[in-house]
Amino acid sequence: MDIDIDAADQAHVPGCQGAAPGGLSVDEMRRFARLVAADSCVTMVDLTEIDVECDSDHQRAVCVAALPMLEALADVWRRKS
Repeated sequence: MDIDIDAADQAHVPGCQGAAPGGLSVDEMRRFARLVAADSCVTMVDLTEIDVECDSDHQRAVCVAALPMLEALADVWRRKS
């Protein structure tokens, strides 16, 4: 499973130069990651498209990216338990 952060709305991920206005909200990204990761076919999770050099001082894009990644990993962990 590839979580491509530039699918998020540009307002939420300043460190992602490929993001555009009208992209997914943070909650939509989290729900999508959790839904897809619940499938037993998912064995790996990958995160792409963050440039930390372009991110805000508070590393907003990095924080936004961590949320769907954690949701996905939680579902993979639940399946394996």
